[in-house]
Amino acid sequence: MEDNDRRRFLKTTALASAALAAGTARGGAAEAGAPLVLGLVGCAHIHTPGFAKLLAGRADVRVKWAWDADPGRVAKWGSVVRAQTAPSSAAILADPDVKGVVILSETNRHRELVMAAAAAKKHMFVEKPLGMNGGESREMAEAIEAAELLFTTGYFMRTDPKHLFLREQVAKGAFGRITHAAAWNCHSGSLGGWFDEKPGNVAETWRWMADPRVAGVGAFGDLGRTRSTS
Repeated sequence: MEDNDRRRFLKTTALASAALAAGTARGGAAEAGAPLVLGLVGCAHIHTPGFAKLLAGRADVRVKWAWDADPGRVAKWGSVVRAQTAPSSAAILADPDVKGVVILSETNRHRELVMAAAAAKKHMFVEKPLGMNGGESREMAEAIEAAELLFTTGYFMRTDPKHLFLREQVAKGAFGRITHAAAWNCHSGSLGGWFDEKPGNVAETWRWMADPRVAGVGAFGDLGRTRSTS
């Protein structure tokens, strides 16, 4: 995925939603001109560098805390967003200043972190895939909805202008009665060495994403084939 697409996605979904929430009755009135306070919970996802760069460049956002299970990762990416290192994810969620969290941990940590964030009433952006399996994902979704939180996950294709145009045309009936649809999305990340080990550079090693025990469905959930027939 191109970096511009991901920047646009995060800008128009997670951060915009959290900013809106901070200024409404649901999130409490925001002080005029004050930056939105976020927490970075986990720095393990391959898109962490792009998110960190984006967050660091926004005058209307302040990342107060950063946490990761690995000290090397949080030291690297926490410094990029100019955040304090939190002793735990719970410490971030307990801070009343924090209105929302950006969760970029390994997939097998999502359930624990998302359920805790929902209980703490923090709005969320969570990288994909949401859960290790459908059951986990459903449990998290129900907790988020019950807490009446604003939430999105990293399925950036939903905001791609081409797809929005197609959705509009389908709604208008421009293609007549559709009986079959199929879509694929892929990239050369594996062949390009994105997930290779990088000895001595744990902050930029994404090898866990190729391990089903940690990533769950892994790239299949990120880039898998979708087919619909009626």
